[in-house]
Amino acid sequence: MASEKGKVAIIGSGLIGKSWSVLFCRAGYEVYLYDIDEKQVSNALSGILESLQELEGKGLLKNSKITSAQEAHKLVHGCSDIAEAIEGAIYIQVCKINMSILMFNIDQTALFAKHARDV
Repeated sequence: MASEKGKVAIIGSGLIGKSWSVLFCRAGYEVYLYDIDEKQVSNALSGILESLQELEGKGLLKNSKITSAQEAHKLVHGCSDIAEAIEGAIYIQVCKINMSILMFNIDQTALFAKHARDV
């Protein structure tokens, strides 16, 4: 499901990464969630759906662009390739404390991806 709002990359799929993913998909952004640990990404995707279902159950999705947990969850994609996650992203949210970050232009994703792989 492509989003008209754009693509957001979330680097790190722990508690903070999951929280950012919920925030962005509720707002209608396509989210690519990256982590070096594929099992962590899988667990995060399940946790994101649970969070969205809880929000829906409490009526808290009514004021967002997305009105159902399933609709929002379809916007979230897990990936184990950082280049795929950040390619074409209009925003990158880094949630890994131990990751060295370069200041970069969003158009220079290959440089960022190469650096991230080398860390």
